[in-house]
Amino acid sequence: MTPDLTEQRLREQLHAAAEAQTGSYLDVDPLTALDTGQRALRRRRIATVAGTTAAALAIGLGGWAVLSDSAPDDRTLPAVTNTVNGPSVTLPLGADPASGSEEPLSAVVTVDQTSGKVEFRLRTETGSVLNSQVRTGSDQQAPWANLSDSVMAAVVPAEAAAFVPVWSVAVTQQETATEVLPDGRIAAAWRTDVPSTGPQFAGVVWTDGTTAYTASGQALRSTPVDDLVIFANDQSGAFGYLRPEEESASGSGAVKQARELEPPPAPIVGVWAPDPSGDGGAYVVYLPPISQAVADQITVETTPEARVRDVTTYFPDGSSRMAVAHIDGPPEAVIGITFPGLEDLDPFRG
Repeated sequence: MTPDLTEQRLREQLHAAAEAQTGSYLDVDPLTALDTGQRALRRRRIATVAGTTAAALAIGLGGWAVLSDSAPDDRTLPAVTNTVNGPSVTLPLGADPASGSEEPLSAVVTVDQTSGKVEFRLRTETGSVLNSQVRTGSDQQAPWANLSDSVMAAVVPAEAAAFVPVWSVAVTQQETATEVLPDGRIAAAWRTDVPSTGPQFAGVVWTDGTTAYTASGQALRSTPVDDLVIFANDQSGAFGYLRPEEESASGSGAVKQARELEPPPAPIVGVWAPDPSGDGGAYVVYLPPISQAVADQITVETTPEARVRDVTTYFPDGSSRMAVAHIDGPPEAVIGITFPGLEDLDPFRG
């Protein structure tokens, strides 16, 4: 039965009752009573609907809270990004198809001198950000980041007279860019080839001209030799040299891993530091544990066209053993270093 018919029957019944009981209900207006009843009914309906809506909203919020905690939907929830406010520099690195973009790339480095935060961004020429990472480091540390398989960036302390990137395996550096930040620190970025083993950047080694340091600020066993600072990391097996250069913010240098050394009985190989004049260079070798008596018998083997001027062993901090040989000739003329008992030693594996 429709509401209109129901109301009509109620009106008829009330009118009939009122006419029959006129004397008993002289002060009652049946139409007023009906209208009051309708308003009460409407209020009850509105209250019921409002209560249902509130319950549905509460369930909805509760359900969203549960879903948000257990299964966030990346398509609808905004991404949380870290941003750093402060001086910024842009380091151009050229195009790198391996990054997924055919456009020239740049590493954008932004520093916050108050918090110590550093933001590294890999950006295309048209402004698209391919990667963004935030690191934190003190003035004596060199925060760094892998921005892709082939692009890496770091911020080196202002005291750095020279620094080199450290790779976990051999790579080919294709592009390098550096720029001094307003606080004196140096922003650097490198683009390399892409080895099949994936990201290969493992930080930097830097020197103040006397001592070499890791990216975390740990002092390495090192010593100045001529215009070089030679160093060795007993924990990782990394060794090499750094050379400060007035015309270069990064200087020059090279790092090698002890695990790359040829095992006995092959001669031990090292790192070549070319002479600034272009004639010859220094051959730097990280030695296995040997006595000074054995070290004095080290022989550097070369091809006939090269000449070994001298060989000197160094014991930075009395532990790591390194040899530096000055060679007249090209780097490919050096065959390796041998000494008595080499065939009985296990190579240093770090």
